[in-house]
Amino acid sequence: MRGGFTPGEAAGCLVLGRRRLGARLKRRPLATISGVGVHQETQLRDSDAGSFGLALSEAVMDAAAGLDLPAHAADAVYCDINGERYRSEEWGLFATRAHAALRSLQYQTFCGSIGDVGAAFGAIASIVAAQSFARGYAQDPAPS
Repeated sequence: MRGGFTPGEAAGCLVLGRRRLGARLKRRPLATISGVGVHQETQLRDSDAGSFGLALSEAVMDAAAGLDLPAHAADAVYCDINGERYRSEEWGLFATRAHAALRSLQYQTFCGSIGDVGAAFGAIASIVAAQSFARGYAQDPAPS
């Protein structure tokens, strides 16, 4: 083992492409991205006041801006709450602002099953969500 450190995080990989690429490769898409929201938290968790999850709320609402809410609100939420206090606090504050984008404030985490996946969370959550829809574990938001 190089340097005596055993990595403890997960890894994930997503292949993103346009529909025509999938058609050319004869691959059916597992998921479609309907909206994107990107914001950076300016009040960090280690500040005197702590984080209020403003960037999370803004990113979710931007991603949901093109959806017909509440008809197309999210049915399933996968999040990285892992027992760290600030994550739960941010989720609670997010819920007071951006709940319109969700059918329910219930969520699924990975820390009790595959563990805290760290920086790989985005890729792994996307993969789990796509597979949950494909396998019928979660309701497909846009059935074909």
